[in-house]
Amino acid sequence: MRRACLREVKRSACARSHLIFRLLYKLVSAFKPKCTLMSKKESILLVHPNGNHRIVKMGFCWGGFFVPALWAISEGLWRPFAFSALLVKLTIVSGDAATEFERRSLPDTASLMNIATALCVVAYLLTMLLYGLFGKKWLVGKLKKQGYVEHG
Repeated sequence: MRRACLREVKRSACARSHLIFRLLYKLVSAFKPKCTLMSKKESILLVHPNGNHRIVKMGFCWGGFFVPALWAISEGLWRPFAFSALLVKLTIVSGDAATEFERRSLPDTASLMNIATALCVVAYLLTMLLYGLFGKKWLVGKLKKQGYVEHG
């Protein structure tokens, strides 16, 4: 009796997830633009063979722009995370070195380290822009490598 009850619960859970998937698909397809100038989709529905699905809203990635390292690690993008973390570390190290050289009264070296710090900050700002522009594309690429298929 108990096993039959568990089977019924599993069936109803599968039916609910299938219904949710169908509703999400209808929702995404309802908001597709009829005519686009750039022929770019607003949202992409990715479906995994095991039944998982993910909707990725295309466009500028604001999370990746404001907090690139946190966004990358939350989405499982390890290479962009490592690159972002390396730039943060270089900026901190060069800033600390400039402070130390100033403390030791080495003004020429300190000014060079200040320039290096400024270059690291500029590189980090460019990284933020790259995450904003390409973050969603990187995410879709990662999901497709994991076996997700674009649906619709």
